[in-house]
Amino acid sequence: MFPRHKWIIVALTICLIFVTSPPVNAHYVYENEWAYRSDRGHCVRERSEISHGDGGGYSKVDAIISHYWYFDDKHIPCGLSKYKSAGEILIKWDLMKWNASRAEWHHCRVIDSVSNRTRTYKFVVYAYYGAYADCGTGWYGTWGSAKVWNGRTFKGGRVWSGPHWLEG
Repeated sequence: MFPRHKWIIVALTICLIFVTSPPVNAHYVYENEWAYRSDRGHCVRERSEISHGDGGGYSKVDAIISHYWYFDDKHIPCGLSKYKSAGEILIKWDLMKWNASRAEWHHCRVIDSVSNRTRTYKFVVYAYYGAYADCGTGWYGTWGSAKVWNGRTFKGGRVWSGPHWLEG
């Protein structure tokens, strides 16, 4: 029998292997970050995603709008959902493809801005690319952009999904 401390070492080693192992054949890749934060105003949490889906892939960008609030005399930025009227949330994305010969990302498809049509605090937009990837087989990524109207101008930022292999 192993002494008790050796079982703990074995268990920690197994956990470390699972935590540090990269995903294999991920179905989708995404990043979820603050695209814009304001201590006393609106905040935009954005998620940009790329996937092979059922064929040529899709891009997905979603935005969650929040704002500051006070709780027990404490100021909490971005702590409360903020509903926005129609047209006050904008989402735009670019489908990017890796050009290995030039060692750079290039635009494969550029999608114009889309705005929310109803009052909401969460806005999600998908673009399906059909049976085959738009620009042939290769590495793709979604550059998402989410913005919110703050009463004077649109504020927001961009989030990169990360790369994902699509078949063309």
